[in-house]
Amino acid sequence: MRLVSKLNIALTLLNNTLLFAVATIGIWSWMGDAATVGAVAIAIGLVLRLHGMSHWIMWELSGLFENLGMAIDGMNTVAQPRLVGDASDADVLTAEEGRIEYTHVRFHIWQRQGRYRGICR
Repeated sequence: MRLVSKLNIALTLLNNTLLFAVATIGIWSWMGDAATVGAVAIAIGLVLRLHGMSHWIMWELSGLFENLGMAIDGMNTVAQPRLVGDASDADVLTAEEGRIEYTHVRFHIWQRQGRYRGICR
């Protein structure tokens, strides 16, 4: 976002410089009968249109950078190494049936100081 902010400031300075230059040259040309009022108005209108389009492009670019950052953060969150590994003498797991069965499992809830707490064994 710092890069986008710096680019946005530079773009604003360039756009304002271009507007000032076109307006100055246009008025100078109009006063010297080298350009008509309509030509000066069209030139200033085009500069203002470029100004709006360039800011729209910067808006989209900052959105792209934001989405890239979110994707990188998501990948860093998801792509973590496994912390739990198999024991060195563990048997190879073979699944003969497609089900999971729990035996000797209890769940108990009690209230303590206004909050519910649960234990699963």
